[in-house]
Amino acid sequence: QIDQIEVTWHKAASTKDLDLMMSLWAANATLQIGTQTYQGTDQIRGFWAQAAPFQTQNIWVDETPAYKAVITVSGKTGTLYFECHFVDVPTRKLVAVVATQLEVARISDRWVITSSLSSTPILSP
Repeated sequence: QIDQIEVTWHKAASTKDLDLMMSLWAANATLQIGTQTYQGTDQIRGFWAQAAPFQTQNIWVDETPAYKAVITVSGKTGTLYFECHFVDVPTRKLVAVVATQLEVARISDRWVITSSLSSTPILSP
């Protein structure tokens, strides 16, 4: 079930489905990118609405190397690490790479993101 967060994340980013992306987040979640932190679903939605993958001019597919995903579980909490490799469909070129480290929790029988920290990873095979 935790792995489905990553699957849904990439589907939402690839299809520009902001509501689907927001379905992954706990109400009091945080999203940190660089030195900027967004608190709660309103601020997180505002971030995603302006983010490059959700812009109509960007025809991107969000892919992830499955072998790099790491999941941990401890009762009703856990972590999920994955990378987003954004490919521009018309040119077939890699345009962005983002590493995402999530803290997740089982709330009301559903796994959701409680905290997200994103950065630029060092790419390696």
